[in-house]
Formats: sequence, structure tokens, C-alpha cells
Amino acid sequence: MAKRSHQDWAALIRQQPASGLTITAFCRQHKFSISTFYARKANKDKIKAVMPFAKATLAPTTAVTPQTQLCDAQLLDVN
Repeated sequence: MAKRSHQDWAALIRQQPASGLTITAFCRQHKFSISTFYARKANKDKIKAVMPFAKATLAPTTAVTPQTQLCDAQLLDVN
């Protein structure tokens, strides 16, 4: 059997209550062990408890030239 992805496991865990089957029957139908189901479910709960990643967008960088360094020093009155 092909290895299931995290998305596959998340979908299976969500489907179980809606299936109307007991966990034992659901696991048997999908051909995995009960202990695997509970382990994946516990892992999903741990992941959900951790702060999710946020996508960050960086502003374009500005090249630093000797002139901008001089201007910055004058603005700060550092000479």
C-alpha cells in the first residue's frame, strides 16, 4: 500500500465520525491498525496546538552606497 500523506491522514481522521462506523470498523475498512489511527490523531492534535507558520513577504532591499551611508550619518549627526 502506498504511504499516506499528512493530508490523507487529516482527511481520514475527519471522515471517521461522519462515517457512522466505530473506529475499529473504520480502521478495518481502510486497512490500517487502530493504534496507527490513534497515533496519527494524537500527532494531528499536537500539530494543531503548535502555532502555525505564517507566510511572510519581504520588501525589496535597497542597495547601500557610500552616498546613502553619508546621508544617514548626517541625519544622525554622527561624524
